[in-house]
This record gives sequence, C-alpha cells and structure tokens, in this order.
Amino acid sequence: MSIVLIEEEIRRFLSTDESEVVCVSGRWGVGKTFAWNRFLKDAQSKSAIALKRYSYVSLFGVNSLDELKYSIFENSVRCSEIDVEPNLETLRSNTSATAERLGRKSLWFLQQLPFIKNHIGGLGPVWFLSVRNMIVCVDDIERRGEGLRVRDVLGLISNLKEHKGCKVCLILNDEALDSEEDKDFRKYLEKVVDTSLKFEPSPVDCVRIAITGKTSVTHCSRNAALASVSLTYDSSKGSSDRFEWSSPC
Repeated sequence: MSIVLIEEEIRRFLSTDESEVVCVSGRWGVGKTFAWNRFLKDAQSKSAIALKRYSYVSLFGVNSLDELKYSIFENSVRCSEIDVEPNLETLRSNTSATAERLGRKSLWFLQQLPFIKNHIGGLGPVWFLSVRNMIVCVDDIERRGEGLRVRDVLGLISNLKEHKGCKVCLILNDEALDSEEDKDFRKYLEKVVDTSLKFEPSPVDCVRIAITGKTSVTHCSRNAALASVSLTYDSSKGSSDRFEWSSPC
C-alpha cells in the first residue's frame, strides 16, 4: 500500500473521536512504529488529534491481560505531552483519575502503585477504570509473553473500542505469528479491526519519513539521501522510483 495513503488514513484516524481500530502490519525493521510516531507527533504539532489522552504499549514480554491493562493505564499521557516519557508524575495523575471513580478513600492506596507494580494480581480492572476516551497503540503482539493469547489481546482491543470509547492502533508483524496464533489472528481480525494497512515502504519512502524539517540543512540532507537511494535502487531493481534532484546546497 502507498505510504502516502497510509499517512492520510492515520491522519484521518487521529482527527476524529469515533471509536475504531486500525491495524498496521509489516515485516520487522521496515519502520512501522517509527512512522506511526512521526505521523502522531506531526498531528500533535498541528493540534489535529481529537482525543485528549494517549497510551503506547509494547507487548514484548507481557504475560497477562491484567499486566496489559496496567501498562495501558501506566503509560497514559495527555496528547499535549506525547513527547514526555511516562513517569511518576504522569502515574500520579492517572491514579488520581482512578481515585475519583472509586472514591477519595482509595487515593492513598492507589498512590502506592509504584511500590506494588510487580504484584498486579486482580487489580488490573481497578486501574483500568480510568482508561477511556483515549488513543491506545498496541505494538509487538507477536512478541508477547507465553501467558498472553492473541485472542485475549484482540478481545481487550474490542472492549476498548466498544465500551471504553477508545481508538486503537495495532502494530505488528503478522508474518512472525506461528500457525496457531495466525489462525486466531485471522479469525478475529475482521470482527475487531475496522481498517487494515500493509506497511511496505520503498527506500525512497523511508528517507522521506526519516528526514523531516523545512530548514535548508534538512532539505539538502533529504535530497542527498534520496539521490543516493535512487542510484542504488535503480541499479539493483531497474528503473523505478525515479525523480529529479535539485540540491539547494
């Protein structure tokens, strides 16, 4: 699929508050997560994100639904703070939001979360109460821990969409799923995902995504990289992705 079309679809996805799920799939190392972050930050800079909160979660090593729920809660930040790494201050803000739902008597207990983080047990649903009306990015489903099934992840994503008013972006390498996991993934995909995007950038696309900015330096760097990529790409693949280069340097 054209990277231009993928970018347009992601921008549309971010610009509305309608609950929906978009899936971005592609091989490892092609820049799926990098591109998502780039498009997200660009939309943020233009105040083009409809929802007010965002949470990014990598499933690498995550072994249970409660752990996943806690990670979504813990990593939640305001969209205006997307560049800010989740920290103790953002966690305190999130626990306060949960306390308002449970009652003020629970605030002291919830403020101890950093100290009991590794003892999640059945408290995942408690933390999950404040997760609603936000953008959630779920990455690396193929790298999840052995205790977490694909069908359970997709079930939670469906819950986020149907009952929590969330917009979810699922990023994965579907080719890395084993046969049984792939069977489950295909079975539930159409029921959960509204839009599926195949991320297959050309070398030229990679340069245009990676090198941004409007200064003469970045413009020169981008054009120089594009020229280099074009020469390499044309010599190895034949005449495709040709363009004219006019350096400002």
